[in-house]
Amino acid sequence: MVTLKSAETVIPDEIAQYDLIFFGSCTWELRTKERYFEGQLQQHFALFRDALRGKEFPGKKFAIFGVGDSSYTNFCIAANHLEALVKQLKGVQIGETLRIDSFFFDQ
Repeated sequence: MVTLKSAETVIPDEIAQYDLIFFGSCTWELRTKERYFEGQLQQHFALFRDALRGKEFPGKKFAIFGVGDSSYTNFCIAANHLEALVKQLKGVQIGETLRIDSFFFDQ
């Protein structure tokens, strides 16, 4: 069975019940009054990442994909953040990270 969930609806401990987890995010820009940050995780995934702090899923299998626009300096850099997250969780990344060159509004 396959379950599809948005990062904003996942409860961190749910990860333990699945055999394989796919993490994916577009590369996002974050603007605050003080700074501009290019190359961030999408806002909902960033909140999910924060909720995962202190959790570990040793040996859990993960696959990663990122969506980006190659006209930006930090093309698909959100996928790098996801790779680091899998390591932090003590998970195992299976396969190469898929980096998709596409603006998410282009359908």
